[in-house]
Amino acid sequence: MISKELAQKVANQVMKDIDYNINVMDDDGRIIASGDAKRIGDIHQGAKKVMASKTRNVIYEDTETEKKGINDPIFINDECVGVVGISGNPADVMKIKNVVNSLFYFLISREIEMTKQFSEKEYRQKMIRKMIYQEKGLTKEEQEYLIQQGFDYHEEKYIIVTDAQLKPYTDRLFYHQKSSGLLVLILSKKQTDLKGGLSEVLKTIVKEMTYCGVSLVKDDFYHGYHQARGTLAFIKAVKQSQGIHFYEENRLFVNVLREEALSNEQLNPGILRMRADEMLCETLLSFFEHDGHMKETAEALIIHRNTLLYRLNKIKELTGIDPTTFKGLSNLIYGLVLIEKNKGSVV
Repeated sequence: MISKELAQKVANQVMKDIDYNINVMDDDGRIIASGDAKRIGDIHQGAKKVMASKTRNVIYEDTETEKKGINDPIFINDECVGVVGISGNPADVMKIKNVVNSLFYFLISREIEMTKQFSEKEYRQKMIRKMIYQEKGLTKEEQEYLIQQGFDYHEEKYIIVTDAQLKPYTDRLFYHQKSSGLLVLILSKKQTDLKGGLSEVLKTIVKEMTYCGVSLVKDDFYHGYHQARGTLAFIKAVKQSQGIHFYEENRLFVNVLREEALSNEQLNPGILRMRADEMLCETLLSFFEHDGHMKETAEALIIHRNTLLYRLNKIKELTGIDPTTFKGLSNLIYGLVLIEKNKGSVV
C-alpha cells in the first residue's frame, strides 16, 4: 500500500510537468492524493472498478462522484497497490497517459526502495548496537537476518574503534557512530585480507587514518568492542603513533585501564615528577613505542644516542626505576596510564 505522504509527493512531482490534475487512490478506491485538495478522502468509483479488474478504466463524462479521465492500476513488484488517474478529456489524456504511468511507477518504486534501504540500515544499526552493548548478544533469528544481509555472524571479525571520520559510503558497511564521536566498525577478516589487509581497507572507509583500536573476535562482539575501545584509550593515553593498534599487543595495559586505579598519592612520586617534565615523558613514551630500541628511539626523537641515555638515566634518578629493563619500562608506563586515568583523559 502507498502512504498518503508518498502518493502526494509523487503526484506533485508529476504535475509539475503536465497541465492535468492527478489523483491517487488506495486499494479501497479512496483518493489519498490529488492536485484538488477538496477531493482527498472521497471514494472514486472508477478506482474501485480498477482495483476489482486490475485493468484500465476510462470515464468519458463527469458525474457527481467522478471526473472524466483515465485511471490505471499501479503495480509494484507484481502487486496492485493503488490507482493513478488523470482528469481530462480521455482522447487528450490518452496521448500522455503511458508516459505519466511510467514516470509515476519510476518515482514510486524509487521512493519505496529508498525507504526500504533506510529501514534496513536502521535495523542493521540496531543489531550492531545490541551486539556491542549487550553481553548476551543476538538471538538466532537476528543472526540469520544479518547473515542474509551479507554479514556472516560466525566468521572472524575485526572490531575497530576509532576517532576517525567516516567517508560518504554507499556499500553495506556495518558500523555505529557513537554520540561521543567515536566510530565502531565491524569488518570481515576474510574479506579484509582479500582486499589487501586492514590498513588498505580502512583507507577506503575513513577520511583520514587516526587512532584505531582493533580486536579480532569470533561471535563475542561485546567483549571485542570493549577490548578495541580499551586499546584506543591506552594508545591515546601514552601518546602512541596514529594508526592501527591491536588489543593482543597491548592486552596487559588495556586490562590495567579496566581495574580500579590507585590514587596519585599512592603512586611513585618520582613518576609524577617525570610526568610533569614534558621532555622526559616524551622520551619514555617514544622508547616504549620503539620497544626499547636505542637507535630507533634516538632517530625518532632526532637526538644523539648519548642524549637519549642521559634522559633515560634522568628518569631512573627521578623514579628509582630503570626504564631500560622490561620490568622497569612496564612499571613506568603502568604509572603513566594510571595518572591519565585519574585525570579522566582516557576514552
